[in-house]
Amino acid sequence: MIMDEIIQNPEDHMTVEELMALPSYVPPMEERLAKAKGRSVTYYPAGYAVIEPREPSDDLIIVLRGRR
Repeated sequence: MIMDEIIQNPEDHMTVEELMALPSYVPPMEERLAKAKGRSVTYYPAGYAVIEPREPSDDLIIVLRGRR
């Protein structure tokens, strides 16, 4: 899973491109994430990532870790 591949620290940041390059990334929102390239991603130990808006008009995107 994505969260298993990163350091479990809420201060860890990477870009959307780095998120999409992780081996376990499943493209559930490929089109939306393509528009968000270049934004900062913050990971949280609870199993989700937040893609932060660049401008107030941009969407805040939350990526949830899937569980089965």
